[in-house]
Amino acid sequence: MQTIELARCTNGTIIAIDTHQPFLEKLKQQAQAEELSDKITAINMSMFALEFEAKSFDAIWSEGAIYIMGFEQGLRACQPLLKPGGYGRYGNLLAAP
Repeated sequence: MQTIELARCTNGTIIAIDTHQPFLEKLKQQAQAEELSDKITAINMSMFALEFEAKSFDAIWSEGAIYIMGFEQGLRACQPLLKPGGYGRYGNLLAAP
């Protein structure tokens, strides 16, 4: 799970969004098992209705979800959420077998 991997390698906090509550519950359980719950907040939210203040994120990492709304529309929705100098990583992570 990418969110768990990110939490392991950063001192920052992570907000994970999804509209499928069972995925969020699984993430919460895994975060608790890995003692990473204090770094991860799981929110049931749609990519089509991102309810965050402008310039509130240092980084946005989207693995495939941005394509749900269309790549260009996704960029238009996400870019304003980044702080000046913030980073956006949008794409598909390919896992090795």
